[in-house]
Amino acid sequence: QAATKGHKDIVELLIAEGADVNAKHIWRADRYDTPLDWAANDDIADLLRKHGGKTSEELKAEGKWKKQLFKLQSEHPVRGQLA
Repeated sequence: QAATKGHKDIVELLIAEGADVNAKHIWRADRYDTPLDWAANDDIADLLRKHGGKTSEELKAEGKWKKQLFKLQSEHPVRGQLA
């Protein structure tokens, strides 16, 4: 939430500690957002981009989102999921 709240100093610290700038916030099986999707301002967006941050749409365009999403789903299955 540091990116969405505009806490640039915390975003910098998290990146320095190895945080994934493309971490996924999964809304449903076919929808997720990254920190860049919710960056509070241009400074934070620029910082995320400088370290490889991409929007969910950019990751989808690269074809990476399905592989990453399936990996996340297999690591964190939802109880009662039918598929």
